[in-house]
Amino acid sequence: MNPPRFFTVRLTTANQRYVRRPAAIAQGYQLEDGQRLKLVTTHNLMVYIELKRASGKIYITTGWPQFIEATGLQLKEYVVFKVLSRSKMHATPNALSMKCASAPGRDINLSTELKDYIKDIAQFLHPSNEFYVTTINPTFMKQDRVHFSKQFSMTYIALIVRKKTSQIEVRIPGHPSTTMVLHHSTEKRFNLKSGWTHFPTSNGIQVGTICIFHFHQTNQLQATIDVL
Repeated sequence: MNPPRFFTVRLTTANQRYVRRPAAIAQGYQLEDGQRLKLVTTHNLMVYIELKRASGKIYITTGWPQFIEATGLQLKEYVVFKVLSRSKMHATPNALSMKCASAPGRDINLSTELKDYIKDIAQFLHPSNEFYVTTINPTFMKQDRVHFSKQFSMTYIALIVRKKTSQIEVRIPGHPSTTMVLHHSTEKRFNLKSGWTHFPTSNGIQVGTICIFHFHQTNQLQATIDVL
């Protein structure tokens, strides 16, 4: 069975009439101008949408405003799309719930829909004990590293990484991998570095983006990042 492909849309004032589909998905499913798809939500609401090509890009146009109205989607809320075939997509509106926490960052509450989403992608990844969900903050963007909590580092990453410094292949599904260094600091945290600097901008990651990190070991150490 081929794994489904996922992408996420955050509703803004700029995409209430149409929204762009990621190029990798458009190419992978050979989507065409004028093609109609059935969009199904968690509660079995069905909306037919139409694709339009403009400037070499594919957009969801007809049906998108109706979907927003029918689901009650609000500005700054997210929709997680699971592409099942060339003619059908599953959509989970309001999939992410966030709350402000004390400085320096934010805590993330996982909604039932997001937990189900993680279960969906888990079956297509190599087994590991845990996912690490984090919001990309300005420090991660300015410095050539992203660090993981001490608890997660010691409880999960340390089970598959024995060295103080290891090479690791990092990728977003559907994109080429980047070789980075996974370093075990004196604070007993693991840090992903030496290659992270250009990775976010090359893969559409910015401040506020929610990323799910999944570490696994096959013939080499790897990390898969699912971007929401």
